[in-house]
Amino acid sequence: MQPTPIDLIINCRWLIPIIPKNQIMEHHAIAIKSGRILEVLPIETAADKYIANCTENLDHHVVMPGLINSHVHAAARLFKGHDCSKTTTVGNQLLADQSFIAASTELAIAEMLKSGITCYADKQYANNQLIESVQHSGIRSQLNFALHEKPTDFGLDVSEYLHQGLKLRDYCSSYPLIQIVCNLNSINELTDSTLERLASYVNELELPLHIQCNTGSDEIQQSLKLWSSTPIQRLFDAGLLIPESQLVNVSGFEDQDLALIKQSNCHLVISPQTDLVKPSMTKSIKTLMETKNNISLATSCADNRYDLWPELQAITQLVATNSANMTENDIAHQALRMATINGAKTLGLEAETGSIEPQKYADIIAIEINSLSYQPLYNLPAQLIANNASHQVTHSWVAGNALLDNRKLCQLDEHNLIQSAQDWGNKVQTIN
Repeated sequence: MQPTPIDLIINCRWLIPIIPKNQIMEHHAIAIKSGRILEVLPIETAADKYIANCTENLDHHVVMPGLINSHVHAAARLFKGHDCSKTTTVGNQLLADQSFIAASTELAIAEMLKSGITCYADKQYANNQLIESVQHSGIRSQLNFALHEKPTDFGLDVSEYLHQGLKLRDYCSSYPLIQIVCNLNSINELTDSTLERLASYVNELELPLHIQCNTGSDEIQQSLKLWSSTPIQRLFDAGLLIPESQLVNVSGFEDQDLALIKQSNCHLVISPQTDLVKPSMTKSIKTLMETKNNISLATSCADNRYDLWPELQAITQLVATNSANMTENDIAHQALRMATINGAKTLGLEAETGSIEPQKYADIIAIEINSLSYQPLYNLPAQLIANNASHQVTHSWVAGNALLDNRKLCQLDEHNLIQSAQDWGNKVQTIN
């Protein structure tokens, strides 16, 4: 029998497929055609069965699904390391500048790709120029549109925000790697009638929601004063707390809020590295993790971080202190699931990405572990997390397209990104 022609074979020394759970495969190959995974099989069998246009022999690597960052503010990347506390007004102006947003996002995407992230959900409101920049990078993403009562740089009123958002959805319909959702960032500023109006769009169009609410006691107390309900209760009453809802950084809640979270089976997004330094936040995360809701990971927008590996380290510490019956291996596998398949579930992409399975898109990363810090190799997933594998990521693919090859970006020009960052940095430094 003649070998079947395909696009790519990745020969893996070690493979963590994520699904099935807690498995590590050795000397297996991933066969890829038209951007999707055809089969995972032993390397020797793959050599007989397939002939590929390109073969990657990763003899000193672990291969796994790309990481998914479920909430990040990519447009703020050019502020990383800069004290913006004295430049809030001008900083907000830059965050409304399409050129600044695009340049900052490209830099953030490059940083994410080089650390193993192949999909992310952005906090920044989208525009056509941002969409083109994201599309050019080749990364998979969730972008969003704003919803406010008052005029901003992104619209005049609720009707215009919704109209612009639906136009963005149509614009991205030909971009399979980008999906558009509605971002609710200031629920206390939205009237009940606006929430109910949004619910009609959510139900009719199956419009996902990316929601930041109950982020602290101040927000909850303000909501009780203005609306006699917590933000989560208002979402539930309006029909917006549903299984597709993505709740980000929930850090405070009443008992009834927790009951509604459980009842709705919505998704929860946490940033454990930031939260672990606050005892109240640690308690909140522990409580949320005791629910059956899907939980995924994000980097801290407050610190403009774009590397998920420290979040993986933090969540393993948290799980270890609260799960005496779990082994180190089980804890590490659970953390990796939170950064891959759980992230895919949060974004409604679990049928497309998040694990290395037949028919899913080939969103894959390779991590070189032939270094002193990994020797001897006793527990592969735990040592990946403990050693912060971000600097060992050598390859990444999204839908079978190479975005990182031997640590070199394929779609983005790193030299140009550095020059652009320096130019914008000079402008930011002049702000008084």
